Amino acid sequence: MSAIEHKAVLAAAHAVAHLGGEEIILPVNGLGEVSEDALGEALARGVAVVSVMWVNNEIGVVQPVGRLAARCREAGVPFHVDGVQAFGKIPASLHDVACTLFTISGHKIGAPKGIGALVVRDRHAVEAILHGGGQQFGIRPGTENVPGIVGLGAAVELAAREQAAFAARAAALRDELERRLLAVVPDAVINGAHGRRAPHVTSVSIPGTDSEALLMHLDLAGIACSSGSACSTGAVEPSHVLTAMGVPRELGVAALRFSFGKQNTAEDVEAVVGALPKIVEKVRALAAVLHRAEHGGGRGGGRRRAPQDCRKGQGTSCGLAPMIETWNAECGTRNSRGEFPRKSRPRISTIARSVPRSAFRVSPLGGVAR
Repeated sequence: MSAIEHKAVLAAAHAVAHLGGEEIILPVNGLGEVSEDALGEALARGVAVVSVMWVNNEIGVVQPVGRLAARCREAGVPFHVDGVQAFGKIPASLHDVACTLFTISGHKIGAPKGIGALVVRDRHAVEAILHGGGQQFGIRPGTENVPGIVGLGAAVELAAREQAAFAARAAALRDELERRLLAVVPDAVINGAHGRRAPHVTSVSIPGTDSEALLMHLDLAGIACSSGSACSTGAVEPSHVLTAMGVPRELGVAALRFSFGKQNTAEDVEAVVGALPKIVEKVRALAAVLHRAEHGGGRGGGRRRAPQDCRKGQGTSCGLAPMIETWNAECGTRNSRGEFPRKSRPRISTIARSVPRSAFRVSPLGGVAR
């Protein structure tokens, strides 16, 4: 499988390796495209199955699954295509892709959640892991979810019929968003911009920020997007997709993922472009304050410990980490329960000395937000 597969596929491969099997991760280039030379080497070694996603969910890169399927077929190796982000977004006909297995998920095309489809062209390529019934040709026994199946069938028909029109609208919105974001944040980077991409997804890195802080402010502004990063052990880490592409860490932790659906309009693009410059300015200003504090500019001087969750004393995993770190710098040591002594609890006035008071507000949760 490629290094940028969805975590659901990667985790399944990791489980196989844990049971004694072998997993081979195919590298990608700077555009996110799978190395076909590496695939050839893997096929020459002998593998049980190859799995590649048609469209990446984070950066939108479109893989040449037709060519990859042909190579696997020549080698006699089953080929699985993850079509979750492809179906309904790009032309996706299995007549042109000689894959053995193909999967889609209903919630990506307007069907009920919890329903999906696995297209099996070779019954001998799969073995049931559930037993006790003959439903669905014995591959997945159990009482079928009839309403979900009917809903998925209707959604598939509509998605196929409306694909071209949707792709044109989504591409226009994405291109306009990218163009205007680069105009208002000139040092922003569109990840994978020069590759072949699906029309509905874009990944943008904004230097000097972190995605969790950006997401917090965007959410307060009523804008829903996601990050290309994941929180781990109290620190924001770049996503496995951007890391595999060779994106520098400082850009990987500052990535935002925007995606477009049928209900998005030009007004949504306008809202993002109108809100983002001020948000970027605020996040960069706070980052500069924390940088000065980290290098001895704050009270007490010296390098301070990594931020801790103010309730449990555990590593924090949210966009409040920069603010919590600032509180630590101002308030000193916590007790054994991870609480600040009452006499030294953080005060807005002490934090705001480094940044204009107008940049802060009291949140509904009783904390301080910028």
